[in-house]
Order: sequence, then C-alpha cells, then structure tokens
Amino acid sequence: MPAKRREHPIARIVRPRKKTRVTNTHRNRPMSSSAPQNIDNEYFVGHTNVLMENTNIIKETLQEELDRSERSCRAYELELEKLPRGSVTVRVRGTKAYCYLKYREGSRIFTKYVGSAEAVESDLRKKVERRKEIEAVIKRLKRERAFIRKALRHS
Repeated sequence: MPAKRREHPIARIVRPRKKTRVTNTHRNRPMSSSAPQNIDNEYFVGHTNVLMENTNIIKETLQEELDRSERSCRAYELELEKLPRGSVTVRVRGTKAYCYLKYREGSRIFTKYVGSAEAVESDLRKKVERRKEIEAVIKRLKRERAFIRKALRHS
C-alpha cells in the first residue's frame, strides 16, 4: 500500500479568481442578453478586492513565520556549537571502564578520551542525545523554510 502524502497546512493559499463569463449552468451557454451585465462586473471587482486583502494577510503571515523560523534555527545552531558531536564509547581495560568520544572530521575518525566511565558517561550521553535532537529540529526547520519560500514565490 503506497504511503499517504501529507499536505502542509499552509499549502492551501487563496488566490484571486479570474473573471469568467456568466453561463447558464444546465446548458453551459452564455445567458440571454436580458440579464443585467453590470452585476457581473460589480461582483468581481468587490470579490477581487476581498481576495487580494486575504492574499496580503497570508503573505504577511508566511513572511513572519519565515522570520521566526530563521531566528529559531540560528538559536539552535548556537546551542549546537556548545554540544559534543559524535558518539560515546566505553572501553574496559582490566577492571576499569574508560569513556571516549568518537567523531568524524572530513574522512578521518577521531577518538578522544573524556574520562572514567562512572564520572562522565551519563552526562556525555545526554549531551550527545540532545545534539541529535537539535539536528533533527534544524533539519525540519530547513524543510519548512524551503516550503514557505516556495509558497511566497507562487502567491
């Protein structure tokens, strides 16, 4: 069974409708000349103004959301710089356990001694887990920002 495609709540943007001819609904022909012609123009002029106001409100809201997303992404990136990257490994040598932090720089893997496992391991693991959570949030924010930019371009 194929996975359902989720639609973002901002995806439905109201756009002004184009002016169309008034037709007889059951025959799809133009109405008789006895119908007043000025009703059509008045309706669409007022209707377009309302839609344009709604579109401006939506654009402003999208722009505010884009700014908020960029600010929060910057804040998360600052927090990310303070946290250790990589993974925690524990090595047992004789009767003692030692804690190491493994991380990658380019194509090289580095192993850094952090301390004895009893003193450091749980705190370091929490920090590494927090880093992974923040990386996931930043990834989601970047996808949202791309979507909002696309919606702003097309509206």
